[in-house]
Amino acid sequence: MTTATTNHRDFYRLVYPVNSGPKFIPVGKREFAEVIEISQGGFRVQGAIPGAKRGDVISGSIHFADEPTLARASIKRICKDHTVLVLTEPLPIHKLFTEQARIRRDYPG
Repeated sequence: MTTATTNHRDFYRLVYPVNSGPKFIPVGKREFAEVIEISQGGFRVQGAIPGAKRGDVISGSIHFADEPTLARASIKRICKDHTVLVLTEPLPIHKLFTEQARIRRDYPG
């Protein structure tokens, strides 16, 4: 059973509909990872980031619909179908509000 204390989140999270999230491109890499969930404190990408392992710190850019944002994050968890990254500096809340408005506009259901 989960309680308010066991299910507490530090940040509001935005979950993206399939194939609608921004792309995370690590510095010096050509491959990108699709962001499937994001908050001010971190994000989750589909699959693995090639060559990355738990504890690595990665710099890159998150390519939102309006403009890319530089990001530096550590790998918290690598699972079979996703990777969780924790940002060293939080994203501005207005970035999440802009993304939420875009998702509601483009995916009204």
